Amino acid sequence: MKILLVSDTHGRMDRLFNISRNFKDVDMIIHLGDNYQDAIELSEKHAEYEREMIYVAGNTDGFFESKELSKVVETPYGNIYICHGHKESVNSSLMNLYYKTVENDCIAGCFGHTHIPAYEDLDGVKLLNPGSLSKPRNMSKGNYGIITLDENGIDFEICEYKDEKKESKAGGYIRGIINYSDRF
Repeated sequence: MKILLVSDTHGRMDRLFNISRNFKDVDMIIHLGDNYQDAIELSEKHAEYEREMIYVAGNTDGFFESKELSKVVETPYGNIYICHGHKESVNSSLMNLYYKTVENDCIAGCFGHTHIPAYEDLDGVKLLNPGSLSKPRNMSKGNYGIITLDENGIDFEICEYKDEKKESKAGGYIRGIINYSDRF
């Protein structure tokens, strides 16, 4: 089973659509809040992929509406606890998240909020943060995660977002010198 894990998209639908298109083979997409509305829009506009979309609310998703702040996602290979992380105080420690993950009989706890990708293994319990897709705090262009689950356990890969439109196929330092010298 393969899961695309995103968080803190903050309205950058272009990035969310791009990675969603690139990972048509995932079984599920989990959005960990801060613009969970982005997850709803993705599921409505990309219904043709027929992937399950699961999401929770984050700290910028409004406090006055009734929204789920955490969920347990059931998979054939073990349950996963998901939350945004602000209520679990993940900025200061991962222990609250760890305890909630264990209390809910889950093999992994997924969180966002910090905008920094993380992978921790505490006594066999995996704590996973894909980072922020739109406002990273780790000097990257944005991050997301891929969870792979099977009978052997769980694997997590942190990926850096690449904007295909901005990447140049040709160029570089030498090419720039050659092009500049042609002007004389």
